[in-house]
Amino acid sequence: MNPILRLWFRPSPICLLALLAAAALGTGCGPASTFKATLAKAKAGDPQSQMEVGQMYLEGRDVKQDGVEGLSWVKQAALKGFPPAERTYGMILRAAPPPAGNVEQGRQWLEKAAHHGDTLAQIELAGIHGLFSPPFDYVEAMKWVLIAEKGGATNTPAIRKMLEGQMSASDVAKARARAAEFVVEK
Repeated sequence: MNPILRLWFRPSPICLLALLAAAALGTGCGPASTFKATLAKAKAGDPQSQMEVGQMYLEGRDVKQDGVEGLSWVKQAALKGFPPAERTYGMILRAAPPPAGNVEQGRQWLEKAAHHGDTLAQIELAGIHGLFSPPFDYVEAMKWVLIAEKGGATNTPAIRKMLEGQMSASDVAKARARAAEFVVEK
């Protein structure tokens, strides 16, 4: 800026905030426009945007909270094979009470996400099989932990150690064999 103009134009911090707010409103940078832009992409079929719109509705972020609408958007993204949406949809189905919730369908969606390489879904499946509720299948749980580790998950050592404490050496070997057979689908 020209030194003479700099001396003449010294806005106060309040004036600067007002100018920034006016610029944001004028250029459409506020939360409402963020939602609208994401919604436009979601309506055009972008699964990542569909997932984001779903989360916005579920959390009431930049839009009025609406669980039904949020779940609908997450499901649309899941149906397109978007792994984070498959995982989220599966976890919601497992946790929601009937008629919306369905534990078995939730597990199936988690498995879809896991087969698409989603390590968080793989860890969730380890918990389902070996931590959350009986009957426990420690071999299956360990399989998912090992798959998640192979996929780059770093938050599994405590789970692996807990499972190893419940398993025989032959069961750990079975889990390793099952994990070695697993192939991430593209």
